[in-house]
Amino acid sequence: MNLVLNIKEIAIAIVADSFNPLLLTADFLKYGGIIPAGWELSQQPVLSAMASQVVFQSGVSILAQANRLLFVEALVATDPKEVTLATIAQKYTHALPQANYQAVGINFTGFANSMGETVHHYLTNTLLAPGPWHSFGETAPRATFRLSYTLKQAQLNLDIAEVNWQISEREEQPAILFAANFDHLLQSSTPSGRLQELNQAIDRWPTYLETYHNLVNSRFLQPERAVSPV
Repeated sequence: MNLVLNIKEIAIAIVADSFNPLLLTADFLKYGGIIPAGWELSQQPVLSAMASQVVFQSGVSILAQANRLLFVEALVATDPKEVTLATIAQKYTHALPQANYQAVGINFTGFANSMGETVHHYLTNTLLAPGPWHSFGETAPRATFRLSYTLKQAQLNLDIAEVNWQISEREEQPAILFAANFDHLLQSSTPSGRLQELNQAIDRWPTYLETYHNLVNSRFLQPERAVSPV
């Protein structure tokens, strides 16, 4: 099996004791200099005290809940090196410096696809040991599992699953999902210190992207090309 990871999405999740979802409006983002002035909405915003969301034609969406901010950018037609998400997330948090930030996750979603039988066989016979667990129930089992790695600057959780990848409005293919979460718990005892930690973690997203890409491609999809761990 010699597949390559197709990275489709980057997301930044920020946890705090409390946010006001009603602050998340297109006007707040534009006039606060958080997003480029020319960005247009792709759908009607959602605004409520429980959760608010704005989605832009650029492929960026922002969700605010009582204790979480989620920034997402689709990479379907975007070079990962040109993503704007990190800058937007940092500008948003700088606009709310007194929020009691607790944690931040840098997340990537990617897929590798081939013929359906190859995907299933790879997950259940290569990554998992064959055994009696294969023959139970009416159909072959579908595999979903998580691996956790301890890195120098973050905890890396890698979810692997057999899925149907929607490659167009009318077409989907069996694929392997590789979803990575680089998780940071903020340690400083002061709001300013935690904000600094948060932004330092976000600044490392290109390194995390490379780590994710190399881990999946060299250790799972092309193990003969394995390199030293980061």
